[in-house]
Amino acid sequence: MRVEALHHLNNKSSKEPHGAILSAILSFLEGLVADVDIFVRERAFSRFPHETQTLHKVVGIADLAAWQKAGAVFQELAPTTVKKLLTGNGKATKAEVASALTHYVGEQHYATDDESDAVAVGVAWLLQEKLL
Repeated sequence: MRVEALHHLNNKSSKEPHGAILSAILSFLEGLVADVDIFVRERAFSRFPHETQTLHKVVGIADLAAWQKAGAVFQELAPTTVKKLLTGNGKATKAEVASALTHYVGEQHYATDDESDAVAVGVAWLLQEKLL
């Protein structure tokens, strides 16, 4: 198995209005989903109200992109499920999960934890479905 591409968006320090950021995210996702058949993401969780609201908006944008381009819905895996499937420990650290990925996809350079998390979700889904 191989990683085709790694992408991430960094909007944390953006001065753009929230609507403009969501529009950019939608455009970015539309470009990624054109040839995708299965959509999998980590189930969202957050501890703080503002971050939770923002995260839910982005999840909605992702749902919209998947539906408009492919008539598909996302399947979700809990973070502990991803960790358990990859490391055997549902409380594994991000570093342990990223390290476990080398067994499946070889050495990769992940620019952010978000990139390794995304690969981990994909690999975990393949393991759960017994496709890997």
